[in-house]
Amino acid sequence: MLIADATAVPICDGALDSVVTDLPPYGQSVRIRAESMDELYDGSLAEIRRILRPGRRAVVVTHRDITPIAAQHFTVLQEHEQRVHKSLTRRILVLG
Repeated sequence: MLIADATAVPICDGALDSVVTDLPPYGQSVRIRAESMDELYDGSLAEIRRILRPGRRAVVVTHRDITPIAAQHFTVLQEHEQRVHKSLTRRILVLG
């Protein structure tokens, strides 16, 4: 198990073949250290890009549409939605 800041992961550049993550934060009333949720997602996706080997993929699940942010770091290969209940829809992005 690894516990780390999602925007500063202690893994070498290009070390991973894939990343699959349910991006935090969880819940609507959680505290974050970033200036905004968008900044947190941007930093997290930048780290995922950094630690992935070139040409590899990431699958990211969120409760928000972060496609525009993801597109700054990756090619968005697929987008899916899964409605869980009336106030929660999971958004699943396949990134390359």
